Amino acid sequence: MTKSSVSPFQKINPQEWQRLQSIDRALNQNALVWIRNQEGYITYMNDNACKVTGYDREQLHHRVQFFHKKDYYPEHYVHRIFEHVREHHSWQGEILCESSSGDAYWLDVTTTPVSEHAQPIDQFVSIAHVISDRKQTESTLLRFEKGLRAITALQSDTSLSFQDKAQQALEMISRYLSTDEAVFLYPLEVSHSATHFGLYSTSTALAHGDLKHYLQWAAPLLEDTTGSLTHKVWTLSADSPFQQIWGLNLFSSQNENIGCLAFFNTTSQPLALSTEKHEFFELFTQWFCSLIERENFLQFMKESNASKDRLMTILAHDLRSPLSAVSGFTELLLDSATQRPTEPLSQHLEMIQHLQEASERSLLLIQSILEFERLGKDAYLPNFEKICLNDWLNKHLKVPLMQADRYLLSTTIQLPATSLYVQLDEPIFARVMSNLLHNACKFTPSGGEITIQLEETLLGEERMAHLEIIDTGIGIPESQLKFLFSRDAQVRRPGLRGEASNGMGLS
Repeated sequence: MTKSSVSPFQKINPQEWQRLQSIDRALNQNALVWIRNQEGYITYMNDNACKVTGYDREQLHHRVQFFHKKDYYPEHYVHRIFEHVREHHSWQGEILCESSSGDAYWLDVTTTPVSEHAQPIDQFVSIAHVISDRKQTESTLLRFEKGLRAITALQSDTSLSFQDKAQQALEMISRYLSTDEAVFLYPLEVSHSATHFGLYSTSTALAHGDLKHYLQWAAPLLEDTTGSLTHKVWTLSADSPFQQIWGLNLFSSQNENIGCLAFFNTTSQPLALSTEKHEFFELFTQWFCSLIERENFLQFMKESNASKDRLMTILAHDLRSPLSAVSGFTELLLDSATQRPTEPLSQHLEMIQHLQEASERSLLLIQSILEFERLGKDAYLPNFEKICLNDWLNKHLKVPLMQADRYLLSTTIQLPATSLYVQLDEPIFARVMSNLLHNACKFTPSGGEITIQLEETLLGEERMAHLEIIDTGIGIPESQLKFLFSRDAQVRRPGLRGEASNGMGLS
């Protein structure tokens, strides 16, 4: 291959030369132009081509220099382009190029062969435009579209649990923003919890014990309630694998803080969000907020339904004894009125008093249960009052023990000689006694005994009232003792006479 020393414009007359120079100046404004001879040597480059490629004319003149990024394309890629031009007389395409300093850029190139008077091709003219910005925009739009499709697919996948969706969503945004780990910290409503925050993370192997470290590292983010994207960069303790933390507090449609979306990086290089990334991040956070809100709403509905079911179960369970007493006393009064119609009502005064007490106890019971369920166990404040326990037991156990009489059980109340005064929430205490006596009756065979025993004892230097309910029944199997105070189906046992059970009494 011999080098040509003939400039492509040497045979052009002065007027034509001047016109071509004008065209060249116009092309310099927006295009890159270079010409190669048939052997591929560069014989001409305009100023814009030199500026973009980073080469000057002295470096390229009469050299075979191609501008494509060689590690991006297969071997002989450019040679195939020239073969295409020779066969089809032109080629147009987009090429990823590399400047003399190693910077990458994209060109939209059109290469056309030139020949004189139907002679064989002796030159190739290439005209190109820089399209790096357009390619960047296209790439961003493709990523944006891919992200939208991923979000849509994740949202509509009914086979995934909320936890799975949250984790996959965090993995998605972590990849999109090129961060090492994404974590969503959400507030817990359990006041007695060791920490007030729960955790979803991109790390499936993350142990729940590590939560305290994440809370410690993300503390500055949790304190920021502005709702703006916050960058926090500081030196962490030696046990932290992260150097940079940044994130955003998320707010519901009701402007309530629902948690903090935090990102952890192993480098201290500040994160730079491009406009496109920022737009997708905003879209993602809106969708993620809706995902959290929907889950919170579903959880609220589940808890509301569970609370309603629990309330109905408790009412049905605890009202059974006083209503049975009401029914029993009413039945006795009807029998008496039928058998002894001339007997004055005053003869049944004690029975009527018991009937009134059972009715009042039912109303008080309903009121206390509704108040307890409305406030919740953590907010309910007991209404203590001073009560003589001896007198209370003598007066109020007659109604609960009516069931023992019907079951042919003997009952004994053993009281100390001195009166014991205690501080009690009387309606709650009455429910406890009613449930314990009801269980004693259910699981004691006819002919058995139930003993209520009260005595004074000491706890350290404190005087205490010790109250026991003792029966000769079958007791509780040892295997079920650990479930004694749980609301669980496995503690349900029918009574000896087939009485229904819902496992609620002791809990």
